Amino acid sequence: MDIAETIISTLSSEAEWSHRISDFHAKEGAPLVARTPGGFRRVSEEPVTADDIEAFLSASTVTGTDLRAYLRDRGGGFQASCTLGTAGRLRLSVYEEGGKSRRIAISMRVLPMEVPELDVLGLPLAAIRMGTEKSKGLLLITGPTGAGKTTTLAGILNRINSSRPAHILTIEDPIEYVLRSRRSLISQREVGVNVSAFGTAITDALRQRPDVIAIGEVLDHDTVEAMLRAADSGHLVIATMHTRNVDDSIGRLLGFYAGHEYNQKLALLASCLIGVVSQALVPSSDETRYVLATEVLVNNPASASYIREGKVHMLRNLIRQGRSEGMHTLNQSLAQLVNERRISPKNAFYAAYDDAELAQLTGVSPQRTF
Repeated sequence: MDIAETIISTLSSEAEWSHRISDFHAKEGAPLVARTPGGFRRVSEEPVTADDIEAFLSASTVTGTDLRAYLRDRGGGFQASCTLGTAGRLRLSVYEEGGKSRRIAISMRVLPMEVPELDVLGLPLAAIRMGTEKSKGLLLITGPTGAGKTTTLAGILNRINSSRPAHILTIEDPIEYVLRSRRSLISQREVGVNVSAFGTAITDALRQRPDVIAIGEVLDHDTVEAMLRAADSGHLVIATMHTRNVDDSIGRLLGFYAGHEYNQKLALLASCLIGVVSQALVPSSDETRYVLATEVLVNNPASASYIREGKVHMLRNLIRQGRSEGMHTLNQSLAQLVNERRISPKNAFYAAYDDAELAQLTGVSPQRTF
């Protein structure tokens, strides 16, 4: 099977579900499947072979000829991206599974060739303004895997690129959306290809005169340290994190520090944080697409005071009461979508992190939805 051709033909087919595909999954010994808001769909009858996967990867990435050796050298998995002609781009996560049988598998996120406009994504106005109207500080875009963080980040950068002259420098692993310079100058660096690590790339960036630094993932102390230094030195820094809500996001950053250094970072984060946008993508009521639900913190004097004093747990109530400034919790967002019948109560509870609060906001018991 030619995996690339199968994916291209599926994406360009006239099947009513083909435009809803968010991911493809190829696993040695199993059919190729596509993921849609309504579930998985088989797109091949014949099983994918190891040769199919190796041929696909050797043509589209830098694996060379010995895929298993390449995987072994990278701890059993690696990330990459590729372009499928005009059909779009794929973000690839390649890994081994199956224990001693060591089957090769790929999870492939589908990305459009053109970055979607922010208005189409459904991002709240407060989030758009924090990302596009500020010239310095730190904006965090967070959420679980598959929450649309990369697309939101690309959309914000694209809006800046279209609206003002700026040097926008992205640090990604891998590069997902390919951005083309318009009014701004775009530089995209890939970790593992153009630079060794996120923290190193951010430190290097400070000598490359960027106005905007976009960080694809924040995973370690060195990245956090360099990111905060960049935000504090007058750059606009926008970073994504795999955290579910505002509390977790700020707590994750501060968790890299202790003692006196912890108190220093509380003050630094309180002064440079623009805000936090936490995301979840929820299947629509008719399961034809995904709907964006968000939690938004706009850092104001009250929230900055809580952060400075280490009272991160107090932010949730501040967000609940901050509607006039564009703030809301994820549950408030989910409840609104349920009340507007854009998503089902069942899927709202799947996405929620506080079932009791969501039940109160919607008047629906979680037991009745499952």
